[in-house]
Amino acid sequence: MSATKVLRNNLEVFDGKTLAKGWAIVSGSKIELAGQGTYSGDAAGLDTDSTEGFVTPGLIDTHLHGGGGFSADGSYQDMVKVIDFHQGFGVRKTFLSLVSAPLESILVSIDHATSLLKSDDRFLGLHLEGPFL
Repeated sequence: MSATKVLRNNLEVFDGKTLAKGWAIVSGSKIELAGQGTYSGDAAGLDTDSTEGFVTPGLIDTHLHGGGGFSADGSYQDMVKVIDFHQGFGVRKTFLSLVSAPLESILVSIDHATSLLKSDDRFLGLHLEGPFL
């Protein structure tokens, strides 16, 4: 388990309206809390200089056909490997996209995706393309 860190020094925090100097509490790869201004809590042993990096919330990708040599149109395992690959680049949630294909192929992919929805909370659903819909 990764230690909790309080990041500050040159950290910019966007509160939905303004971008200003601020701080963030990060535990592992999760932003637990962030705020603008000076952190007023106890940061003994947790303080980390953030001058040489950046922190961003996990990304949501709504259109992925594949990655890492695997296709979203492949097997259940291929779908998982596509999600794993993109997670390494900050994508935390995704919709996989299926290309135009014969109806039977699309139905098999939909079956794989249905199983994936039940087992992997990083997967949000499918984007279907093509003239066979």
